[in-house]
Amino acid sequence: MLERVALAILINLEAFGYDGEDGRTNVLGLTLSRADYSSLTGTTYETIIRMLAELERIELISLENKEIRILDEKGLRRLIADASNKPVRKTKIKT
Repeated sequence: MLERVALAILINLEAFGYDGEDGRTNVLGLTLSRADYSSLTGTTYETIIRMLAELERIELISLENKEIRILDEKGLRRLIADASNKPVRKTKIKT
């Protein structure tokens, strides 16, 4: 789930870039609501809040009011890449 939230943040960054006003480097150019992130990732609002807090705890982002500042863009990309390299767990189907 953390990877999906990181991906949503990077999609936002690719689409709208950084704000750049008044020396506010690394703040996303468009502030999406937590509900928008929830829709993008297919999860609940509450989960988004927890995942953003976790990304902040591991110092990949910083939450400033409703805005998101990216502290480690490479770290976000690495998180997604590491998740995509995990083997898919096989499930047994009962017949």
